[in-house]
Amino acid sequence: MSKHSDDRDVFFCDCGHTEHMFIVDHHDWGDGYREFYIMPLLSPKPLLQRIAYVWRYLTGKQSRNGAFDSILLDAEDVERLRNNCTRYLFKGEQP
Repeated sequence: MSKHSDDRDVFFCDCGHTEHMFIVDHHDWGDGYREFYIMPLLSPKPLLQRIAYVWRYLTGKQSRNGAFDSILLDAEDVERLRNNCTRYLFKGEQP
């Protein structure tokens, strides 16, 4: 499930967890300068947990794959994400 607002799309994970979401946005600032954003929700963590994470990062003790989470998209959301990318890549053109 998802919401759409002008140039911004909000995608929610199919699992229903409210912290699994991201926003897709793109802007044309003129003079050929364009930006495409994928903004994941960063869930709040307690201060000591954040400090411990920073310490592990600074000392190289984190996972070799880095820190990541996952978001499950249904077929409709995958199509909307593809359409967002297409609109950005072919702005003003017909793909």
